[in-house]
Amino acid sequence: MFETIAGIVLLLLGCYQLYATRNVFIYTKKHGNKSISAFLPLGLYSGALMGFVFLGFGVALTFHLIKKKKNISLLFEVAVEICFFVQI
Repeated sequence: MFETIAGIVLLLLGCYQLYATRNVFIYTKKHGNKSISAFLPLGLYSGALMGFVFLGFGVALTFHLIKKKKNISLLFEVAVEICFFVQI
């Protein structure tokens, strides 16, 4: 029961994160000029990446694709390490 609720919450967070990232991209494309930070593409990239990670975990938890608590913590640890490695 808890896994299903956590999965739904992660799905909602992932959808919101991708929606917000898309809105920032569209706004910057229309109204961007030379005063926009050079780090904005990195922010957009990391926002989209976290949105997809949230969606992945949300689907896995909602449909009970992860069975043991030990596997959940290991999977979360690997996902966080991948996110940090890709951003560096």
